[in-house]
Amino acid sequence: MQRFIERFGALFGAFSMLVGMIGWLVIGDEPPSIADTSAAEVVAHQVDSSDSLFFGGWLLLVLGVVTLFFGVWLSAAMRDRGATLLASGAALGAVMIAVGQAIDGTMNIILGDAAETLPEATVVTLSGITEYLAWPYVMGGIMIMVCVGASAKQTGLIPSWLVWIGYAAAVVILIPAEVAFIGFLVMLLWMVVGGIAMFRKAGAAA
Repeated sequence: MQRFIERFGALFGAFSMLVGMIGWLVIGDEPPSIADTSAAEVVAHQVDSSDSLFFGGWLLLVLGVVTLFFGVWLSAAMRDRGATLLASGAALGAVMIAVGQAIDGTMNIILGDAAETLPEATVVTLSGITEYLAWPYVMGGIMIMVCVGASAKQTGLIPSWLVWIGYAAAVVILIPAEVAFIGFLVMLLWMVVGGIAMFRKAGAAA
């Protein structure tokens, strides 16, 4: 198991983000905003989407485990190259993303399994949590992009152009406006491209 993680761990983060994005596009059924719709409409939507919610929830829990293994690999790879403090920051970023996936997945499983029998207020509350649950992903992604980028010269894990894209995405995400969503999308793409770049760099050094 350790040899497998050492060899392919760099791809775990890319796999988690890529499968998550594909799952969101294929099986995702965006619920109505709780700020713009009635409680009855929110409940009706969640009941109708119970199967996709349940499957998507389990998928998120699996991807959360994959993300944690990516954090383990990333911490070890950065420490081996001397970036000990920044390695801790990057690992914490992976933990934050995994926490977001775990909470998101749990809420979706509850809604998929019991939305029809739960009190209306409970369904609306759980829906609101999932609707506004991007921030653990954002915090974790920023930590990974900044810490990996700041140590890039020392570790050689990613190219310089990817460092600056990560910095730019981190700034845009924190702008309190709709443009922040663009930064979030760039962050997801950065995780995919960054994972592939780190896999190639680590493989070449092995």
